[in-house]
Amino acid sequence: MKKTTNAVPWIALALASILVGGGATFWLYSATSEKSTKLDRLRVQAKEFSEVEKDLAKVENELTEAQFRLEHLEKGIPEFAYIPTFLKELEQYGTNSGIRVFGVRPIPAAADKSKKPKKEKKPYVELLIEIRGRGPFDNALAFIESLKKFPKIVAARSVALTPKNEPGSTAEKQLDVVVELRTFVFRPTPAELEMMDAAARAAAGLDEEEPPKSDSDKATEPTTPPSKSDSKSAGPKVAMNTAPGRG
Repeated sequence: MKKTTNAVPWIALALASILVGGGATFWLYSATSEKSTKLDRLRVQAKEFSEVEKDLAKVENELTEAQFRLEHLEKGIPEFAYIPTFLKELEQYGTNSGIRVFGVRPIPAAADKSKKPKKEKKPYVELLIEIRGRGPFDNALAFIESLKKFPKIVAARSVALTPKNEPGSTAEKQLDVVVELRTFVFRPTPAELEMMDAAARAAAGLDEEEPPKSDSDKATEPTTPPSKSDSKSAGPKVAMNTAPGRG
């Protein structure tokens, strides 16, 4: 009589092996998938960090360039004590361009009557300068162009040219030139600022040299007729007889 083998233990062992192998495979797959996801996340972060580093380097370069430009511009801003020399240099530029300069003066600053809260004070103040002169058009243009090479920061706010020649004159046409410039100076002390404003107001009323009057200006000046009292006091003119009398 043949012995029969019980297959149940073998089947159970096979199923257990399959379950254990499947579980191990699933665990390995999950771990691999998690590591792959983490690796992808790290790659994205590394890319972001790389972009941040590039942006940081770009900002640092821009900051260095801005500081260099600021230092360069600050060299073009004069100190308060330099203002008299500054005005003389502007006058010399006009003379070198063929302009007869009548006056160079700072323009008094307009009083701020607004009740708005004042902003934080900047380390410099704006200064307006007026230059008056006379010369041919080409010379006036050369003077304005020469200001681009001026060693300090100046910008033309307005230019006025007025013809001064008499009608029909064959002489070279002359123009009255008025140039208003804007520049900047490092903020002076309150005493210096008050002194600068007082000097500007004094120059506006007293120090400016008046341009000489042309013949056309003299012709248009009103003449004052003599008054009646003057004509009466003068009396009639008496003709004097200088012939020798008869003896």
